Order: sequence, then structure tokens, then C-alpha cells
Amino acid sequence: MRTFLIALTASTLLASASLLAGCGDDESGAKGATDGGTTADGTGTPSAKGSLPSTIKAPNGWPSAEERRFAPDREPSPFSAQQIAAGCGPESKRIYRFVMSKQEVSYKRWTFRDQTAEGCTFVQADCDKDGVVTDEPKASKTTWKQLQSHAAWPAAQTSASEARLEVPAGAYECMHYEVSRKGPQGIGEDKYWFAWDLPGPPIRMERRVGGELMVTMTLMQVEGVAAK
Repeated sequence: MRTFLIALTASTLLASASLLAGCGDDESGAKGATDGGTTADGTGTPSAKGSLPSTIKAPNGWPSAEERRFAPDREPSPFSAQQIAAGCGPESKRIYRFVMSKQEVSYKRWTFRDQTAEGCTFVQADCDKDGVVTDEPKASKTTWKQLQSHAAWPAAQTSASEARLEVPAGAYECMHYEVSRKGPQGIGEDKYWFAWDLPGPPIRMERRVGGELMVTMTLMQVEGVAAK
């Protein structure tokens, strides 16, 4: 999903490492995200289960792990290209809230247009909390396969579990990925919650750098998404 991540990095996260700030009771509105990286049932007790993406128990009819694996050293992506295409149709709209480490808050509206069997045009626009656009939208072309491949992280750096997460857009059963990385700013960790029923970008993302939670992204509203 690098198209999504590039858009976030360039226009939202500015000079920070690139994504995500504030969990648990932060201003992003997500409930259940704990410092341990799992979600909780509202009491602080982790509710995640499972250990590796390849062992997550997918619903009946879900593409197999091997069908979603791009290379031997990569963990399977959460969704197939076909599932992403179904979840990012012309009527779909998602409003995200971003909170920086200094409590700088912004909102983005994500839509998808010009869908074909191969891909679409991804459109990001600054907006207010109600989704009303406040600036000129930015569009970029991508393929469904590219979007799928960008959520295929190195197996040696990735672990995952099943979890339930409540965000302002609703409460969802999720695939929860934790990805460790090392870069110019030090050792970091990214966390992603992908809702089974909302194929496409995650409903929640967090980025830590050197142990400090830098940015969060949380789904506030969603419309027109075909489940699975």
C-alpha cells in the first residue's frame, strides 16, 4: 500500500519518519490500542490471539496465505488484489485523522476513481472532521497488485495476531501487524490494524521511532465499502 504511505509521508507527516502518535486514550479516538502493541477489550487486557500472519485463522473462502505471498521472505499481505479492488470502489470514501507527537491534528479524505480491472486513481484531500474538503485534492494512479504488494513486509521483521479494535468508524475484528525496522532515526516499529470487513488501507496505524510514539492514523468515517 505504498501509494497510501507515500501520500501520508509527503503531505501529512512532513519530516517525520513517515507514519503515525498517541494510543489508548489519545486524541485520535481509537480504543483498545495498548503500549504492548495488541488491542484490548476496554479494560486494558490484551485480546489479541495468534502469533504469525501465516497462522491467522481466515474466514472461509479467504485467499490462502500462499496466494497472498509475494516472495519467500515476505509475510502474506492481508488482502488479495481482488479484495482491495472490491473494497475501494467508486462509492467508497474514508476519512482519517492524523495526530502528530506534538498533538498536531489533521484530517484526510481518501477516495478511489477510474477503476479498471488493473487499478484505479487514488485521491487524497485535506478536509475537516466531517469530511468537507478544504484544499485541492491530489491524485495518483496505481494498480491493485501494487497496493497489495506494499503490505507484504519482510517475514523476519513482522509478526501478527488477530485483534478487535474500536475506532470512531466502528468496532472491527482485525489482522494486527507489527513491523520492526531500522533507519537513520534509529530502531522503530510500525503497527497496522486491517479490518477483515474493510479491504484496503488499515483502520489504524502507529509509528514509533526510538521507542517514542510519533504519529497515529485512525479511521473516523467510512462509506461505500463492500465487505470482503
